[in-house]
Amino acid sequence: MKKIVLMVMVLLVLGGAAAFADHPDGLGIGVIGGGGYGGGGGGGNVGLSLKVPQLPVYWGVNLRIDPHYFGLGITGDYYLFDDDLLNSGELELGWFLGVGGIVNLGFGNDYFGFSLGARLPIGLSLQFNIFEVFLDVAPAIGLAVVPNFGLFWDIAGELGIRVWL
Repeated sequence: MKKIVLMVMVLLVLGGAAAFADHPDGLGIGVIGGGGYGGGGGGGNVGLSLKVPQLPVYWGVNLRIDPHYFGLGITGDYYLFDDDLLNSGELELGWFLGVGGIVNLGFGNDYFGFSLGARLPIGLSLQFNIFEVFLDVAPAIGLAVVPNFGLFWDIAGELGIRVWL
């Protein structure tokens, strides 16, 4: 019985959070840049930010290219909270808190790595007209599968701009 009550509570929280979503409903596409610190690889990256109208997930596809390393990371975040701090009609400043996942592939000189994990993005969003500038911090914990099996942690920071169509 406790499990059923807990599951109903989780569904109510997730459903209620979606009712307060503040981002536009259309297609959002943009660029993102960031870096990280920790056992998840760290380093700097650039990538694509994408939000399709049919899915409540904000996607990120990140590349990291160094002289002897190539990395590809994919993130998917569901915003639990997405509310205004300030709304003057043409300019909106909001904050968000979400849960998400991350998958990383890395290649280098005699190196191949694969990891996956969970992340907790929290950030600010400034929207004006069809443009959005966002900044977030996303602590993550996960499992490195290759080359060495074990846990990793990471704290990523991201800065991006999206256009909403």
